[in-house]
Amino acid sequence: MSQDEKRKYRRLDTQVKVEISYTDPEKDVTSLITDPVSKNMSAGGLLIRLSKPLAVGSEVVVKFLLPSEQRFIMTFGRVVRVEVVEEGSKYDIGLCFINTRQQDIERIEKHVTDTLEKD
Repeated sequence: MSQDEKRKYRRLDTQVKVEISYTDPEKDVTSLITDPVSKNMSAGGLLIRLSKPLAVGSEVVVKFLLPSEQRFIMTFGRVVRVEVVEEGSKYDIGLCFINTRQQDIERIEKHVTDTLEKD
């Protein structure tokens, strides 16, 4: 079975600006990361590129604007994968959405489907 067959939601290669808030458990400090850009998205999560890695299992707050709308989506995410692209400066971070409102899942699904069907 291919990776695409295992996925619950369709995935769209797209770049949207993302804000990530996370709490470093070792320092007990919350940080806002405003430089990530998505590489792809689905109603189940995002793949983003960061300049620093996040620990697998970390929970974050994710905020992003769908290109087809003028309203932000804000939800929680869990880091499920970290891939080193360039040691010390580029990391691809796989985020799985958690506790996302159904209406936001539907908005993302609609955006992904509409965009894929245009192409």
